[in-house]
Amino acid sequence: MQTASDTAEQLALKILQAGIDLPPLPAVFTRLMALSRQPEDRIDVGKFTNLLQTDPALTARILQLANSSYYGTLNKINNLRQAIMHIGLQETISTVNWMLCQKLLPQFPVMEGFSDKDYWAHSWACATANRMLGRQDLLVDCQPGELYVAGLLHGIGRLILALHRPEEFRQCLANSRDFSQPLEDAELDVLGTTDAFIACEILRTWQFPESICNAVKYFRNPEAAPEEFLEIAALTQFAYYIANTSGVGNNGDEFSYNFHETYLANLENSPFADKSTREKLIQDIQHTLQKKAAAVTGVAGKAPPAEPSPAEEERITMRKVTKQTKQGFLARLFSSFRELFQ
Repeated sequence: MQTASDTAEQLALKILQAGIDLPPLPAVFTRLMALSRQPEDRIDVGKFTNLLQTDPALTARILQLANSSYYGTLNKINNLRQAIMHIGLQETISTVNWMLCQKLLPQFPVMEGFSDKDYWAHSWACATANRMLGRQDLLVDCQPGELYVAGLLHGIGRLILALHRPEEFRQCLANSRDFSQPLEDAELDVLGTTDAFIACEILRTWQFPESICNAVKYFRNPEAAPEEFLEIAALTQFAYYIANTSGVGNNGDEFSYNFHETYLANLENSPFADKSTREKLIQDIQHTLQKKAAAVTGVAGKAPPAEPSPAEEERITMRKVTKQTKQGFLARLFSSFRELFQ
Protein backbone atom coordinates (compact mmCIF):
# COMPACT_ATOMS: atom_id res chain seq x y z
CA MET A 1 0.00 0.00 0.00
CA GLN A 2 1.35 3.41 -0.97
CA THR A 3 1.86 5.83 1.90
CA ALA A 4 1.54 9.61 1.97
CA SER A 5 5.35 9.75 2.23
CA ASP A 6 5.70 7.66 -0.95
CA THR A 7 3.36 10.02 -2.79
CA ALA A 8 5.25 13.08 -1.54
CA GLU A 9 8.52 11.57 -2.82
CA GLN A 10 6.98 10.89 -6.24
CA LEU A 11 5.65 14.44 -6.52
CA ALA A 12 9.05 15.84 -5.49
CA LEU A 13 10.65 13.87 -8.33
CA LYS A 14 8.02 15.08 -10.79
CA ILE A 15 8.71 18.71 -9.87
CA LEU A 16 12.44 18.21 -10.41
CA GLN A 17 11.91 16.38 -13.70
CA ALA A 18 9.59 19.08 -15.08
CA GLY A 19 12.23 20.96 -17.06
CA ILE A 20 14.41 21.96 -14.10
CA ASP A 21 18.10 21.93 -14.99
CA LEU A 22 20.24 21.69 -11.87
CA PRO A 23 23.71 23.19 -12.26
CA PRO A 24 26.58 20.71 -11.83
CA LEU A 25 28.59 20.98 -8.65
CA PRO A 26 31.91 22.76 -9.28
CA ALA A 27 34.96 20.60 -8.58
CA VAL A 28 36.12 22.98 -5.84
CA PHE A 29 32.75 22.64 -4.11
CA THR A 30 32.92 18.84 -4.14
CA ARG A 31 36.41 18.89 -2.67
CA LEU A 32 35.43 21.40 0.01
CA MET A 33 32.42 19.31 1.00
CA ALA A 34 34.70 16.30 1.38
CA LEU A 35 37.01 18.38 3.61
CA SER A 36 34.05 19.51 5.70
CA ARG A 37 33.25 15.94 6.67
CA GLN A 38 36.74 15.20 7.98
CA PRO A 39 38.02 15.75 11.53
CA GLU A 40 39.90 19.04 11.64
CA ASP A 41 43.21 17.43 12.65
CA ARG A 42 43.21 15.41 9.41
CA ILE A 43 42.87 18.41 7.09
CA ASP A 44 46.00 19.58 5.26
CA VAL A 45 46.03 23.38 5.66
CA GLY A 46 48.46 23.80 2.78
CA LYS A 47 46.25 21.89 0.34
CA PHE A 48 43.20 23.78 1.51
CA THR A 49 44.98 27.12 1.02
CA ASN A 50 46.02 26.13 -2.49
CA LEU A 51 42.46 25.08 -3.26
CA LEU A 52 41.10 28.46 -2.16
CA GLN A 53 43.69 30.36 -4.16
CA THR A 54 42.19 28.97 -7.38
CA ASP A 55 39.21 31.28 -6.78
CA PRO A 56 40.23 34.96 -6.40
CA ALA A 57 36.73 36.00 -5.25
CA LEU A 58 36.75 33.48 -2.39
CA THR A 59 40.28 34.51 -1.44
CA ALA A 60 39.27 38.18 -1.30
CA ARG A 61 36.19 37.38 0.80
CA ILE A 62 38.18 35.35 3.35
CA LEU A 63 40.73 38.16 3.67
CA GLN A 64 37.88 40.64 4.14
CA LEU A 65 36.33 38.46 6.83
CA ALA A 66 39.65 38.03 8.66
CA ASN A 67 39.98 41.83 8.81
CA SER A 68 36.38 42.43 9.90
CA SER A 69 35.48 43.92 13.27
CA TYR A 70 34.30 40.54 14.58
CA TYR A 71 37.70 38.91 14.01
CA GLY A 72 39.46 42.22 14.76
CA THR A 73 43.23 42.27 14.51
CA LEU A 74 45.79 44.99 15.24
CA ASN A 75 47.62 44.48 11.95
CA LYS A 76 45.98 44.10 8.56
CA ILE A 77 46.05 40.52 7.26
CA ASN A 78 47.06 40.21 3.60
CA ASN A 79 48.13 36.57 3.50
CA LEU A 80 45.51 33.86 2.87
CA ARG A 81 47.13 31.22 5.06
CA GLN A 82 47.44 33.75 7.88
CA ALA A 83 43.77 34.67 7.40
CA ILE A 84 42.76 31.00 7.64
CA MET A 85 44.68 30.50 10.86
CA HIS A 86 43.25 33.73 12.29
CA ILE A 87 39.64 32.80 11.52
CA GLY A 88 40.10 29.10 12.25
CA LEU A 89 40.34 26.22 9.78
CA GLN A 90 36.88 24.74 10.36
CA GLU A 91 35.28 28.19 10.43
CA THR A 92 36.95 29.08 7.11
CA ILE A 93 35.86 25.85 5.44
CA SER A 94 32.29 26.38 6.65
CA THR A 95 32.20 29.99 5.46
CA VAL A 96 33.58 29.07 2.04
CA ASN A 97 30.93 26.36 1.66
CA TRP A 98 28.25 28.94 2.47
CA MET A 99 29.67 31.36 -0.11
CA LEU A 100 29.90 28.69 -2.81
CA CYS A 101 26.29 27.63 -2.24
CA GLN A 102 25.14 31.18 -2.95
CA LYS A 103 27.15 31.27 -6.18
CA LEU A 104 25.80 27.90 -7.26
CA LEU A 105 22.10 28.76 -7.36
CA PRO A 106 20.64 31.91 -8.98
CA GLN A 107 18.82 34.56 -7.01
CA PHE A 108 15.06 34.14 -6.83
CA PRO A 109 12.43 36.88 -7.08
CA VAL A 110 11.66 38.67 -3.81
CA MET A 111 8.49 37.37 -2.16
CA GLU A 112 6.72 38.65 0.93
CA GLY A 113 8.60 37.27 3.92
CA PHE A 114 11.20 35.54 1.74
CA SER A 115 14.23 37.15 0.11
CA ASP A 116 17.48 35.73 -1.24
CA LYS A 117 19.68 37.56 1.27
CA ASP A 118 17.53 36.67 4.28
CA TYR A 119 17.27 33.04 3.14
CA TRP A 120 21.05 32.60 2.97
CA ALA A 121 21.51 34.35 6.32
CA HIS A 122 19.05 31.90 7.87
CA SER A 123 20.83 28.96 6.20
CA TRP A 124 24.13 30.17 7.65
CA ALA A 125 22.50 30.42 11.10
CA CYS A 126 21.11 26.88 10.84
CA ALA A 127 24.44 25.52 9.61
CA THR A 128 26.44 27.29 12.31
CA ALA A 129 24.05 26.18 15.05
CA ASN A 130 24.20 22.61 13.78
CA ARG A 131 28.00 22.61 13.77
CA MET A 132 28.05 24.01 17.32
CA LEU A 133 25.84 21.11 18.44
CA GLY A 134 28.53 18.63 17.35
CA ARG A 135 30.13 18.42 20.79
CA GLN A 136 31.29 15.29 22.58
CA ASP A 137 29.97 16.54 25.93
CA LEU A 138 26.51 16.45 24.33
CA LEU A 139 27.12 12.79 23.43
CA VAL A 140 26.99 13.66 19.72
CA ASP A 141 28.53 11.17 17.31
CA CYS A 142 28.44 13.31 14.14
CA GLN A 143 31.31 15.32 12.65
CA PRO A 144 30.74 19.09 13.11
CA GLY A 145 31.55 19.71 9.44
CA GLU A 146 28.94 17.21 8.29
CA LEU A 147 26.37 18.84 10.57
CA TYR A 148 27.25 22.21 9.06
CA VAL A 149 26.62 20.97 5.52
CA ALA A 150 23.27 19.43 6.50
CA GLY A 151 22.17 22.68 8.14
CA LEU A 152 23.40 24.74 5.21
CA LEU A 153 21.51 22.75 2.58
CA HIS A 154 18.35 21.91 4.50
CA GLY A 155 16.23 24.49 2.65
CA ILE A 156 17.45 24.39 -0.96
CA GLY A 157 14.14 22.84 -1.99
CA ARG A 158 12.57 26.22 -1.18
CA LEU A 159 14.92 27.91 -3.62
CA ILE A 160 13.85 25.52 -6.37
CA LEU A 161 10.18 26.19 -5.60
CA ALA A 162 10.75 29.96 -5.53
CA LEU A 163 12.55 29.80 -8.88
CA HIS A 164 10.42 27.27 -10.75
CA ARG A 165 7.00 27.24 -9.01
CA PRO A 166 6.82 30.86 -7.78
CA GLU A 167 3.04 31.32 -7.72
CA GLU A 168 2.41 28.08 -5.84
CA PHE A 169 5.25 28.82 -3.43
CA ARG A 170 3.89 32.32 -2.79
CA GLN A 171 0.63 30.65 -1.80
CA CYS A 172 2.53 28.35 0.57
CA LEU A 173 4.24 31.34 2.19
CA ALA A 174 0.93 33.18 2.52
CA ASN A 175 -0.79 30.15 4.09
CA SER A 176 2.04 29.68 6.58
CA ARG A 177 1.81 33.34 7.54
CA ASP A 178 -1.98 33.78 7.51
CA PHE A 179 -2.94 30.51 9.18
CA SER A 180 0.08 30.18 11.51
CA GLN A 181 0.94 26.76 10.14
CA PRO A 182 4.33 25.17 9.49
CA LEU A 183 5.52 25.87 5.96
CA GLU A 184 5.79 22.15 5.21
CA ASP A 185 2.07 21.73 5.96
CA ALA A 186 1.25 24.59 3.61
CA GLU A 187 3.43 22.93 0.95
CA LEU A 188 1.62 19.61 1.40
CA ASP A 189 -1.71 21.35 0.88
CA VAL A 190 -0.66 23.27 -2.22
CA LEU A 191 1.92 20.95 -3.81
CA GLY A 192 1.32 17.54 -2.27
CA THR A 193 4.99 17.39 -1.25
CA THR A 194 7.50 19.42 0.79
CA ASP A 195 10.69 21.33 0.10
CA ALA A 196 12.57 18.80 2.28
CA PHE A 197 11.69 15.95 -0.10
CA ILE A 198 12.72 18.12 -3.06
CA ALA A 199 15.99 19.09 -1.37
CA CYS A 200 16.79 15.43 -0.68
CA GLU A 201 16.35 14.54 -4.35
CA ILE A 202 18.55 17.49 -5.38
CA LEU A 203 21.32 16.33 -3.06
CA ARG A 204 21.09 12.78 -4.38
CA THR A 205 21.37 14.13 -7.93
CA TRP A 206 24.56 15.89 -6.79
CA GLN A 207 25.73 12.60 -5.21
CA PHE A 208 25.89 13.85 -1.63
CA PRO A 209 26.35 11.25 1.11
CA GLU A 210 23.18 9.56 2.30
CA SER A 211 23.74 10.91 5.81
CA ILE A 212 23.28 14.47 4.57
CA CYS A 213 20.43 13.56 2.19
CA ASN A 214 18.50 11.89 5.00
CA ALA A 215 19.25 14.65 7.50
CA VAL A 216 17.64 17.12 5.10
CA LYS A 217 14.75 14.84 4.23
CA TYR A 218 13.78 14.00 7.82
CA PHE A 219 14.86 17.01 9.91
CA ARG A 220 11.22 18.03 10.41
CA ASN A 221 10.30 14.56 11.74
CA PRO A 222 13.52 12.76 12.78
CA GLU A 223 11.62 9.82 14.24
CA ALA A 224 10.76 8.77 10.66
CA ALA A 225 14.43 8.64 9.60
CA PRO A 226 16.27 5.32 9.19
CA GLU A 227 18.02 4.50 12.46
CA GLU A 228 21.53 5.22 11.19
CA PHE A 229 20.49 8.75 10.18
CA LEU A 230 18.24 9.58 13.12
CA GLU A 231 20.89 11.47 15.10
CA ILE A 232 21.94 13.84 12.30
CA ALA A 233 18.28 14.48 11.40
CA ALA A 234 17.41 15.21 15.04
CA LEU A 235 20.37 17.57 15.49
CA THR A 236 19.43 19.39 12.28
CA GLN A 237 15.89 19.77 13.61
CA PHE A 238 17.23 21.32 16.81
CA ALA A 239 19.52 23.65 14.82
CA TYR A 240 16.57 24.66 12.63
CA TYR A 241 14.59 25.68 15.72
CA ILE A 242 17.55 27.71 16.96
CA ALA A 243 17.91 29.46 13.59
CA ASN A 244 14.18 30.20 13.45
CA THR A 245 14.26 31.85 16.87
CA SER A 246 17.66 33.56 16.52
CA GLY A 247 16.49 36.67 14.66
CA VAL A 248 19.08 36.01 11.92
CA GLY A 249 17.57 35.97 8.43
CA ASN A 250 14.23 34.50 7.47
CA ASN A 251 13.30 31.33 5.59
CA GLY A 252 9.60 31.99 5.07
CA ASP A 253 8.40 29.63 7.81
CA GLU A 254 6.16 31.74 10.07
CA PHE A 255 5.17 29.02 12.53
CA SER A 256 6.14 29.37 16.21
CA TYR A 257 8.28 26.41 17.25
CA ASN A 258 8.97 25.21 20.79
CA PHE A 259 12.19 23.44 21.73
CA HIS A 260 10.45 21.08 24.13
CA GLU A 261 8.73 19.55 21.06
CA THR A 262 12.02 18.54 19.41
CA TYR A 263 13.02 14.92 19.23
CA LEU A 264 16.16 15.48 21.32
CA ALA A 265 14.30 17.29 24.09
CA ASN A 266 12.14 14.22 24.54
CA LEU A 267 14.93 11.64 24.30
CA GLU A 268 15.46 9.89 27.62
CA ASN A 269 18.94 10.37 29.17
CA SER A 270 19.86 12.94 26.51
CA PRO A 271 21.61 16.16 27.65
CA PHE A 272 19.04 18.00 25.52
CA ALA A 273 16.23 16.63 27.71
CA ASP A 274 17.46 18.65 30.69
CA LYS A 275 15.71 22.02 30.47
CA SER A 276 18.47 24.09 32.11
CA THR A 277 21.17 22.50 29.91
CA ARG A 278 19.02 22.99 26.83
CA GLU A 279 18.28 26.64 27.58
CA LYS A 280 21.94 27.42 28.29
CA LEU A 281 22.97 25.76 25.03
CA ILE A 282 20.36 27.67 23.01
CA GLN A 283 21.33 30.96 24.63
CA ASP A 284 25.05 30.43 23.92
CA ILE A 285 24.49 29.53 20.27
CA GLN A 286 22.07 32.38 19.66
CA HIS A 287 24.53 34.81 21.26
CA THR A 288 27.24 33.61 18.85
CA LEU A 289 24.89 33.96 15.87
CA GLN A 290 23.96 37.49 16.90
CA LYS A 291 27.61 38.53 17.19
CA LYS A 292 28.81 36.97 13.93
CA ALA A 293 25.84 37.41 11.59
CA ALA A 294 26.65 40.85 10.22
CA ALA A 295 30.35 40.08 9.64
CA VAL A 296 29.70 36.83 7.76
CA THR A 297 26.33 37.29 6.06
CA GLY A 298 25.86 41.04 5.88
CA VAL A 299 22.53 40.64 7.70
CA ALA A 300 22.43 41.93 11.26
CA GLY A 301 20.67 39.68 13.74
CA LYS A 302 17.57 40.89 15.53
CA ALA A 303 16.76 40.21 19.16
CA PRO A 304 15.22 36.72 19.51
CA PRO A 305 11.53 36.72 20.49
CA ALA A 306 10.64 36.32 24.14
CA GLU A 307 10.02 32.80 25.41
CA PRO A 308 6.28 31.98 25.43
CA SER A 309 4.53 31.47 28.75
CA PRO A 310 3.50 27.92 29.73
CA ALA A 311 -0.11 28.73 28.76
CA GLU A 312 1.02 30.06 25.38
CA GLU A 313 3.22 26.99 24.85
CA GLU A 314 0.25 24.72 25.52
CA ARG A 315 -1.95 26.74 23.14
CA ILE A 316 0.66 26.61 20.37
CA THR A 317 1.16 22.88 20.86
CA MET A 318 -2.58 22.15 20.68
CA ARG A 319 -2.91 24.36 17.61
CA LYS A 320 -0.03 22.53 15.98
CA VAL A 321 -1.50 19.08 16.67
CA THR A 322 -4.92 20.14 15.37
CA LYS A 323 -3.49 21.70 12.23
CA GLN A 324 -1.12 18.82 11.51
CA THR A 325 -4.03 16.37 11.74
CA LYS A 326 -6.14 18.49 9.42
CA GLN A 327 -3.31 19.35 7.02
CA GLY A 328 -2.11 15.75 6.89
CA PHE A 329 -5.57 14.58 5.87
CA LEU A 330 -5.92 17.33 3.26
CA ALA A 331 -2.46 16.58 1.88
CA ARG A 332 -3.27 12.88 1.45
CA LEU A 333 -6.60 13.74 -0.17
CA PHE A 334 -4.95 16.29 -2.47
CA SER A 335 -2.23 13.82 -3.44
CA SER A 336 -4.81 11.13 -4.25
CA PHE A 337 -6.63 13.48 -6.61
CA ARG A 338 -3.34 14.39 -8.24
CA GLU A 339 -2.58 10.76 -8.91
CA LEU A 340 -6.01 10.24 -10.45
CA PHE A 341 -5.77 13.12 -12.89
CA GLN A 342 -2.11 12.82 -13.93
